[in-house]
Amino acid sequence: MRGSQYSKEFKNSTVQLALNSDKSVIEIGKDLDIKHKTIYSWIQVYKQAHNIKTDGRRKNQISTVKENINDENKRLRAENKVLKQERDISKKAAAYFAGALEILCQSSRITTTHEYRSRHAGYPQTNTRW
Repeated sequence: MRGSQYSKEFKNSTVQLALNSDKSVIEIGKDLDIKHKTIYSWIQVYKQAHNIKTDGRRKNQISTVKENINDENKRLRAENKVLKQERDISKKAAAYFAGALEILCQSSRITTTHEYRSRHAGYPQTNTRW
């Protein structure tokens, strides 16, 4: 009586769990300490008894995951584009202000930006020669 080890109610509830859960049959089998092949056979018997054809639920889940990944990729590409534009603007602004600082230094007859910064930052003037 190998096949009558589990009650019909237990088999049906296990099949319902397998069909309606996000867990895989293997995970359910581990949780219930039943071989996954046994659960698969119960599912087949249940589907034949109730004239149920495979609805492709797992396939639908996979396509939903792919859609989510594609949506996330589109969002990240758009965000990446904006960030690149911001970076380019920052580079141009930095180059512009660096050029303006050079012009300011030249007009003030300051040879280096360090000398300019030290004059205007309150640092003492030093003529240290090594």
